[in-house]
Amino acid sequence: MPSSINFKDTGVRERPKAKVKYYVKTTVHCANKHENMKYKQILAIREPPVPFKMNEQQAEESKITTWCCIDQGVSKMWAAYEKNIYTPQEVAKAMIHVDNSACTLAVTRVKFFVEQRCTIRTRGFGNHSHTYVKKLAY
Repeated sequence: MPSSINFKDTGVRERPKAKVKYYVKTTVHCANKHENMKYKQILAIREPPVPFKMNEQQAEESKITTWCCIDQGVSKMWAAYEKNIYTPQEVAKAMIHVDNSACTLAVTRVKFFVEQRCTIRTRGFGNHSHTYVKKLAY
């Protein structure tokens, strides 16, 4: 289950809102149907916090081919971040490294962006899913 959230930003023209709220509802049925007891309480769901890490680094190595099957070698890329958790007010800085020495094709550009991905799924009367993707920084 996703964490409980209540986000509202009235300072932005689109006025984004997001809410995930859970309730616990209880009804006690008595012999006399007019005296049923009901109770409703908000339930806060919290996910475990992500461990804070400094100098976070991720790497990937890819086999490069042209025309679907002609081997051109291997290219390596890694990104280094100051840390792995940022607040909305902070500027996230990343250093991108490319090692193309084992590949016969020249690198002409590196494209970097931060992507926000939100997926909403429903269950019950058929399973439905919608994914919202937005590039936040280029």
